Amino acid sequence: MPQSSPINPQSLSEETIAALLTFSLTSPGCLDRSESSDTEYKESFNLGSSGQYAKTMAAFANAEGGYLIFGVKDATYKVVGLQSDNFEKFDPQDLTMRLNTIFSPEINWRKIIRIIEDKKVGILYIAPAIMKPVVAKQNNGDIHEAEIFYRYAGRSEKIKYPELQTLLEQQRYRYLNMWLEHLSKMRTIGVENAAILNTLDGTVTGPTGKSYVIDEVLLSKLQFIREGEFDEIDGDPTLKLVGEMAAIPTGQIASVREVPVALRLGHIIHTFLEQMEVESPQNYVEQICHEDSGFLPVYFFVHLAEMTLNDAIAFIRGIQTRKQGKDRLLNRLKSGYSLFVRTPAKPTPKTQSKLEMLERIRSKQLESELDVTDVVAALTAIRYLSKDEVDLTYLSPFLTRWFDIYYTDRSVINVADSLRRAICYVDEVLFKPSLSAKS
Repeated sequence: MPQSSPINPQSLSEETIAALLTFSLTSPGCLDRSESSDTEYKESFNLGSSGQYAKTMAAFANAEGGYLIFGVKDATYKVVGLQSDNFEKFDPQDLTMRLNTIFSPEINWRKIIRIIEDKKVGILYIAPAIMKPVVAKQNNGDIHEAEIFYRYAGRSEKIKYPELQTLLEQQRYRYLNMWLEHLSKMRTIGVENAAILNTLDGTVTGPTGKSYVIDEVLLSKLQFIREGEFDEIDGDPTLKLVGEMAAIPTGQIASVREVPVALRLGHIIHTFLEQMEVESPQNYVEQICHEDSGFLPVYFFVHLAEMTLNDAIAFIRGIQTRKQGKDRLLNRLKSGYSLFVRTPAKPTPKTQSKLEMLERIRSKQLESELDVTDVVAALTAIRYLSKDEVDLTYLSPFLTRWFDIYYTDRSVINVADSLRRAICYVDEVLFKPSLSAKS
């Protein structure tokens, strides 16, 4: 369960920071904002004084969050700037470790540096904690075990009874609401269909008493979106698990592949060229329909989905999109269109380079470094290959490299189209199913 709150992007927005650092119209060189329940000033920063900062940070976390600003005199609010690089160079992990040594639960904070009128100012933003109160767990200087600090107007001190009572009531209602929310969801889906995921040890207990296990390597990477958080900038990375979980004996955790949550053309190409086993191949077929081109490797994913060609056509027809790729893909599948190109009977100046590349491919003597015009010739040469000559194991590294380097290159006409068609031809040769037989 998350113990510290997510960082609200608005708290770190340029508008918010600019408001913090606005100069007074009546006191030149001084800030217009005095110390308050969410702002405190320090003239200098020294990591060795982290115990002093820890008290204030814990007080902010137990209240509504706040800003600890360095490079400003706390009595006059005059901006003097940081006189050393201590703030700029300190490792955030060091401060986090010191905070975690003194307090629990964890305090969530961010480090910011701004220049105002040629003076450097350091800011620590502290988010309000979800799990309140944040409590001292050991003695440290003038901080004593079991002490709770709270931010009052312009000062941080030990919490008083009314505020402590409020914090405890808030936590009680929060837990009650969480229980009610979980019970409501279980009622909606049915108790018999609900399971419990323990995010600490990776076990999932199902309604039948069976246990499922998530590999601890994957579990360490798994971050769930925190309550009220969906922040593309500061939010924790999230991993979507696709497919069904199967019960496995303890100690025999199968390898798990992470797949992109939002599929893009590059994912489709790389998944095909690397022959990845994916949990939901239908998702790839659907995404192809949302692309502009109808020439993308689709048969591989139809094969993984164990669909016939007729199944695939029916599935694609049901996808709602205004992209032309869907219609072009349907036409290609329904017509039986092949991307095979017959080898020219007589070489011409235009086909000579393509035929030379064909011989290099057949003899497996392609060079790893080719300029873009030779790449285009090689891509056409791939489509000269007969079905028996198509060797994806050999071609895959070249196609992958060429796609990564040249797909967005506009200096040569048709390089992107040539890449798609060559890849589609390999896909067609290896994975095109019949109309009725399962692939």
